[in-house]
Amino acid sequence: RASEISYRRLFEAAKDGILILDADTGRINDVNPFLTKLLGFSHGEMVGKTVGELSPFKDIESNQAMLERLQKDGYVRYEDLPLETRDGRRVAVEFVSNVYQAGDKKVIQCNIRDITERKKAEVVANRLAAIVESSDDAIIGKDLHSIITSWNRGAEKVFGYTASEMVGTSIMRLIPADRQHEEERILGKIRGGESVEHFETLRQTKDGRLVHISVTVSPIKDATGKVIGVSKVA
Repeated sequence: RASEISYRRLFEAAKDGILILDADTGRINDVNPFLTKLLGFSHGEMVGKTVGELSPFKDIESNQAMLERLQKDGYVRYEDLPLETRDGRRVAVEFVSNVYQAGDKKVIQCNIRDITERKKAEVVANRLAAIVESSDDAIIGKDLHSIITSWNRGAEKVFGYTASEMVGTSIMRLIPADRQHEEERILGKIRGGESVEHFETLRQTKDGRLVHISVTVSPIKDATGKVIGVSKVA
């Protein structure tokens, strides 16, 4: 009884959708509150149906095909399944099904994770990457030890080195010997969370030329606000 109560609390409080299906028929035995709220269907409307009979799952393979895959592999996964809720909203989900033994019979558990925000973040990240890559300015990422982590086409045009030549090496190879003290001073400010804007200096290209550049250097922070790297625009 204690085990059942514990399971029920986890099931009902989960922040992912959970379906429990009969392994023989594929019909829904139980559905948790998160999923009914996400899809806009009541518990009673979903129990007794197969997944394929519910309109949000119209893009999933047939109930029989999914059961056959589960019986063969014990596992089915859809990394980006589009669902349509009762009120017409589109929701992208990750759908994972597993077969397991529950007492004297097998059941199927389907975990359904809403990845809409993740997909939006991927779109923003891809757009940002495209902007960085197409910029005529040199945009360089590096860690707090001056090792280059990213190098765009603008940097290749300004300094003459390709990304494959520079990523993983020290930024110091671009800095003339009499100016290498500048790097440690800039890193000191970055570690303190400060930015350095429009700092004018000289840097050395692949062919040995010295070029006058204006540099803006900013800290890269993780989700907790900790400085984990450096972004440089030249």
